[in-house]
Amino acid sequence: MIILNDLDISSLLKAAKKFDEILTYEKNEIIRDAAIQRFEFTFELVWKTLRKILIKRGVEANSPKTVFRFAYKDSLITDPNTWFEFIDFRNITSHVYNETIADEIFINLPRFQILTNTLIAKLNTAEFK
Repeated sequence: MIILNDLDISSLLKAAKKFDEILTYEKNEIIRDAAIQRFEFTFELVWKTLRKILIKRGVEANSPKTVFRFAYKDSLITDPNTWFEFIDFRNITSHVYNETIADEIFINLPRFQILTNTLIAKLNTAEFK
């Protein structure tokens, strides 16, 4: 269990590690679909972790967009618009399956990987603790 400011982030770290791992494999249909699935649960853990941090800081935010807006205002992230784009991708993946859309989302997953790893690095810095 990894505790950060009385907040258990071990699930987020494990999900991010598994997400990083799947992106190292050569793309095929199975890898693409597995990567999208790992993106979905990693994304959920990212926004819910940020939500818990914001609540500890006295900010009430209950939806992903609101969380990312407040996380930006609180300097936890640098660009809410990119995160909003991934909210859209997450919504698409959970409601529709289309090969072309799956390919488009897969192509964008390395950007999500960078954002997630940057956030995790920030959470591990002395300034955050």
